[in-house]
Amino acid sequence: MGKNYLITSNLENKWVEKKRRVYLGDWTYDLADLNKKTNKLNKNSFNLENDIKYLENLLNRLSSSLSVYFNRYHKVKFKKYFWQNLIWIWLSYYIASNYYRWKKIIRISNKNKFIYLNLDIKKNIYSDNVGTYENLVSGSDLFNYLSIKKIIVYLKDRFIFKNYKHKNTYNDFIFLKNKNSITNKILSLISLLFSPITANNKIFISTGFSFKNLLKLNLGLGQFPTIFSTYFKKNYCFKITEKKIDRNQNFFKFHTKNSFEKFIESNILDEIPLNYLEKFFFNFEKIKKINLNPKVIISAGEHLHNDNFKLWLLYKKFFLKSKIIVIDHGGNHHLNTGQFDYDFKIGDQVIGWDKKYNKHKLPNPILYKNFLSRVKNETLIYVGSEISKFPYRVGPHEKGLSEIKSYKNLKILKKNLKKEIYKRLYYTPKEIRDDRLKSVLIKVIGKKKILKNGSFKHHLRKSKIVICDYPQTAFLESLISGPTFLLCDYKKFWKPRRHFLNIYKLLEKNNILFRDIDSLTNFINKNWNNIDEWWNKKNVKKTRDKFLDKFSINYLDNLLYSWKQFLLKYK
Repeated sequence: MGKNYLITSNLENKWVEKKRRVYLGDWTYDLADLNKKTNKLNKNSFNLENDIKYLENLLNRLSSSLSVYFNRYHKVKFKKYFWQNLIWIWLSYYIASNYYRWKKIIRISNKNKFIYLNLDIKKNIYSDNVGTYENLVSGSDLFNYLSIKKIIVYLKDRFIFKNYKHKNTYNDFIFLKNKNSITNKILSLISLLFSPITANNKIFISTGFSFKNLLKLNLGLGQFPTIFSTYFKKNYCFKITEKKIDRNQNFFKFHTKNSFEKFIESNILDEIPLNYLEKFFFNFEKIKKINLNPKVIISAGEHLHNDNFKLWLLYKKFFLKSKIIVIDHGGNHHLNTGQFDYDFKIGDQVIGWDKKYNKHKLPNPILYKNFLSRVKNETLIYVGSEISKFPYRVGPHEKGLSEIKSYKNLKILKKNLKKEIYKRLYYTPKEIRDDRLKSVLIKVIGKKKILKNGSFKHHLRKSKIVICDYPQTAFLESLISGPTFLLCDYKKFWKPRRHFLNIYKLLEKNNILFRDIDSLTNFINKNWNNIDEWWNKKNVKKTRDKFLDKFSINYLDNLLYSWKQFLLKYK
């Protein structure tokens, strides 16, 4: 028998027989193979703690070198931190995704020499912005085939290349649709009519507050609210060309320390989004004309993936001395590493959910004590974490389709829950970036049991019990409102911050946190009919309160007053 093929994406599966395939990652599997055990060669490549330290160091060094490159390319003398803040999120995704794939390829090619199917695809894909890049790197077979191909070509001596010509044109790009409801259109129109007034607002509040509270807070500050979407729309754009764009490699100098960094040095200029190079000055001149002149800009996550807003924000910060206040956009109490503390880099102040990182003791506007109440107590809601086809950032959670907790856990719940309880089970994902897995989930529990992305808050009100398999916003929102379980092996994944470790142990001791699905299923079966009685036990309530007390959970009676008093000093 001849040598096996290394399958790097789902594209090669079409031309390679199953028995000769060795999969680089779970993203390559056919739908039918998701039920099978992962190839021993195909295991998680990250040593989380060590790799995070290395990647953070690389991120700082590389962003510094790119800052010099951008100034030379654009013939300007902008501050280094301007460029670093502009590209930080994209660059963190770029190096993490490539590092993850690089380590897998090195390990798998150390043991065997595989055939690589070199598809005749004469395309180069350039993303416009970080949002487009995130969608491509997390969900596109074509984009990832071409990205991984660069690594394999760089390591060419480790592989046997087999050229393959075909006539297929791939169009597998996955993009989030811009939400522009009638309500948003009306609000934007109103915002434009009032633009001569809002131009003089000293405080710009993007989002983070409910519309009602946003209106009240602005009026309390003596100003009319500025509608974010009026000025900063997020677009998902990319360019496909058979010619490489000339980015002037001579301008880029980077001191490499190993072979991976040499690879990055030789390829990174081809991956930089157009917004930071070819389209930079067009966008820069455009945002400079926006008639808003705040002293303070408040962002609750929009600075991450909205390049238009980010560029305007940085222009105001570095050229006009505006202050940036970042509201923590998730209920994070674990070692969240995917964006390498970007909030603290771009923000002059960060208002965190965790009290330890909220020196002003301001209540977080997203959480409040009576956030939502359960009104019908009918359903069992399973809340799953984000599901992406391709791993693209360092994180505290499991990677790869075969290790997706939602898929495994739903199968166990279907098998082991009492029938009368299972009938009430529904699944809502934080986000599904892989249609293959959605199809598999439909086969497991049925289409009717899969709720729409982003519908959690609506269904929370009708739930009797909520299971969250990740310790972020949804878990806190649910815990405030009624019976909630956290399904999380926190000793392996989603490791809590050090000052949360003891309370995690208490959550586990009092059956609010479970590290395995079987134990949780048994508990629900035994306590379904008296779940409220258990939930209101003295020790359970005390544990919940102790946990929630670590967060800046606000009370409706002091939310707006606290923020108003804090912001008035900037007026």
